[in-house]
Amino acid sequence: GLRLPQSSELVLPLLAEEERLQRAVEIAKNNSDVVVAMMHWGNEDSQIVSDAQRVLAQKLVDWGVDLILGTHPHVLQTMEFLQKPGGGQAFVAYSLGNFVSGQAQAPNLISGVLELTVTMTGQDITVTVPRFYPIVTQYGARFSNVHLVQWKNYTSAMAGSHGVRGRDSRFNYSYIETLLRKTIPAEYLIMK
Repeated sequence: GLRLPQSSELVLPLLAEEERLQRAVEIAKNNSDVVVAMMHWGNEDSQIVSDAQRVLAQKLVDWGVDLILGTHPHVLQTMEFLQKPGGGQAFVAYSLGNFVSGQAQAPNLISGVLELTVTMTGQDITVTVPRFYPIVTQYGARFSNVHLVQWKNYTSAMAGSHGVRGRDSRFNYSYIETLLRKTIPAEYLIMK
């Protein structure tokens, strides 16, 4: 429900404004080598990618987007390659979760860093070697000492002492590992 002032030169298109989104992609494609779309979409707190996200992701790729990074649900969602018209693939991470969070539900505290390689050969853009490095937002009682911990350094003891456990008893080391393996495709997930 927030709006920019009418005098603003900025335009924030809504997801339903597909013509405006398509024009923005075309402008970006004409003025850059790689087009990255940062999408604020999906159902909050849902790890399930909605049909609307999937349909719009393919439209964005069809219009010329090379890489899509999703936000908004506050939880992780899957990642995949989509076919570009005329050949090639674009990569989409539907939701990277919260990078750092003071939220009080277990899934909201699990996210990560996405690393990938973008290569340009002539006019062809290729996104390869996606790697997702999980991180956990760790905090103590009453949200004290909030900090990030890479999964490779995370321990069962840390999970057991996490401040969220008073509100969400699901949170433990096994829960996090299961959520990561269920959500992020194995070929992208770097657990060590």
